[in-house]
Amino acid sequence: MEETFYTGAIILKRSPWRENDSKVIVYSLEKGKLELVARGTKKILSKLASHLEPITLSDLMVIKGRQVNYVGTAISEESFQSIKGSLEKIFLVGETINLFNSLVKEQEPDPQLFYLLRDFLFLVNDNEEAELFDVAFKIKLIEILGYSPNFNSCIICGQNNAKQSFIFDFVKGGIVCEQCKAHISKNIQTLNLALVDNYKKISSLEIKNIASPHLPETDREKLKKFLSNYILANIK
Repeated sequence: MEETFYTGAIILKRSPWRENDSKVIVYSLEKGKLELVARGTKKILSKLASHLEPITLSDLMVIKGRQVNYVGTAISEESFQSIKGSLEKIFLVGETINLFNSLVKEQEPDPQLFYLLRDFLFLVNDNEEAELFDVAFKIKLIEILGYSPNFNSCIICGQNNAKQSFIFDFVKGGIVCEQCKAHISKNIQTLNLALVDNYKKISSLEIKNIASPHLPETDREKLKKFLSNYILANIK
């Protein structure tokens, strides 16, 4: 790592550290997830504090220290005021950023992840379809991280039996055919073909194009429930 470097970064979390400082977790374009110390952010006249709020896109100068790395300068590029001014949006985005932070490892840069998170924040900030973009973000996130559910063939025997409904085993992470039902776990859900098709459709598109195949609210809620169960059982 360089002694000093500059990077664009999205602020994921900030927490108190020592008397006047903060620890900041960011996801940067060039270095991936970083934990940094920001000096003096708890002081009233701090020049850094407003540029290091969670859910902010900032340009950072990072200084390498012996034990920790420090934020040298920070200039906010976008503060996403529409998100921060809405209780519904701030709760939804805060929960999703916490998920992102828990799944992504430190110092493993991936431009796909950076741009996915950046685009998600801009889309939620500028549109009312926050929940639709949230569903899309989670589908794309687990896809990039290699956690995608298996909808294509039986997770046990490998056979591809196309039908109108599926038994999905959350523990095994995929569908189970009729012949293998004896081997399923207790954590299952019957999925219809429409839910699987909607999932695959969203997965195939860039997040900024997700609004084009409009999803009725009932279908969106079913996808949300499936994703929550899948992430809880198979990822976190």
